[in-house]
Amino acid sequence: MELKISDNLTLKQKLDHLNMLIQDWYPDYVGFAIAMLDNDNNLYSVYRSQGYGVKFPDFIEAIHKSSRLSTLRETRSPDIIDDMTCHLPSIKHIHQTLIRKSCLSSMATPIYNKNDEFVGIMFINARIPYFFRQNLNFFNTISLIASLFINDDLNVKRSFHNIIKTILLISHHKDPETQNHLKRVAEYSRLIALYLGKRKLCNGHFIDAVYHYADMHDIGKYMIPDEILFSTKIYTPEERQIMNEHPERGISLF
Repeated sequence: MELKISDNLTLKQKLDHLNMLIQDWYPDYVGFAIAMLDNDNNLYSVYRSQGYGVKFPDFIEAIHKSSRLSTLRETRSPDIIDDMTCHLPSIKHIHQTLIRKSCLSSMATPIYNKNDEFVGIMFINARIPYFFRQNLNFFNTISLIASLFINDDLNVKRSFHNIIKTILLISHHKDPETQNHLKRVAEYSRLIALYLGKRKLCNGHFIDAVYHYADMHDIGKYMIPDEILFSTKIYTPEERQIMNEHPERGISLF
C-alpha cells in the first residue's frame, strides 16, 4: 500500500486523489467530507468527495449546539458511530440521508493546525457497520494526511494575508479611509456569506473565499495616481477610465 500525491496539486485535487486511493484499498469505504471552523465557531464545508453525496450541508451549525462535535473538540479523539441504524429515532437529517445512501457507519476526527488550534472536522463514512473499529489505525492515518494537506493550504493563505496586511499598513498613510472601508466590507461580507450558508443559498467554497479574501476587493486603488484617487472634482472621462481600472490593477498586484 503506497501513497504518492504531488505537492503541486490544489487542496481539492489532493483530497480527490486521497479519496480515490482509499476507494481502491477499501471497497466498503464511501467517502469523506471536511468542514472548517470560522472565528465564531461556525462550521462550513470546504470539501466533500463524490461518493459522500451532494446532501452534505454547506453550513453545519455553531459547534456548541452539537454535543457530538463539542465532545470531539474537547477529547481530541475520533468519534465513531458503529451502526447508524441503531440510532434511527434520534439521528439527524444528514445521517438519515446517509443511511438512504447505504452508509451504515461513520467516523469523525478533529483537525488541528500547526499551532495545535482546533480548525475543523473530517467526516468519513462506510457501507457496513463496525467498519472503522476494524480499520481505526488506517483511518486515523488518513485523517492526519488530510490535516497536513489542509495545514499546507492554510499556511499559503496565511502567508498571502500577511503580505496583504503589510500592503494595507504601508498604504494607511496614503488613504486611511480606503483601508477602513476594506475592513468594514470584509466583515459585512463574511456575515452575509454565513447568513446565506445557513439558508443553503451558497456553498462552502463561496463562504471560504469570502472569509479569506473579502478585505482585498479594493486593493487595486493603491495603484491609482494620487491626483485621481484623492480628487474632489468630477472625473474627466479619461480619469474615470483610469479609476475604473482598479480591479484589474488589484489582480495584477496579486
